[in-house]
Amino acid sequence: MQIIKEDEYVKITFDEETLVLGTKWKPTSFDADVSDDYVREVINVISDALASTQADYYLADQTNRGIVYTEEMQKWVLKKLMEGGEKAKLKKCAVVQSVDFFVGLSNEQLLKGAVTDIAYKCFSSRREAIEWLGVKDNE
Repeated sequence: MQIIKEDEYVKITFDEETLVLGTKWKPTSFDADVSDDYVREVINVISDALASTQADYYLADQTNRGIVYTEEMQKWVLKKLMEGGEKAKLKKCAVVQSVDFFVGLSNEQLLKGAVTDIAYKCFSSRREAIEWLGVKDNE
């Protein structure tokens, strides 16, 4: 497992065996005052990592994410992730929803706007997301 980025709020990894790029928000991010600049930095890293690793799958574990994206940020995030996903020829994207209702709603709004050949779906648990991706969980 390769760690692409890890800090106090997020961990981004790539598993060479399963070809899964994973993002996991840490509990410290839930109540933190995380800036839009930080979110943009993280999304840029994810987009670039999708393209450079040629990941087949993206697992976004948003369980601990407490950041609600504005409508403008939702559009930007979707655009950047789609760019990276298309360069990687990503097959599936699984999102594990945040325990925060409004963050979950923000995710659903973001995904509603996605017009892509990449299959994507939201889940309430990591186990369900992994099963849908059809890979083993190496975490």
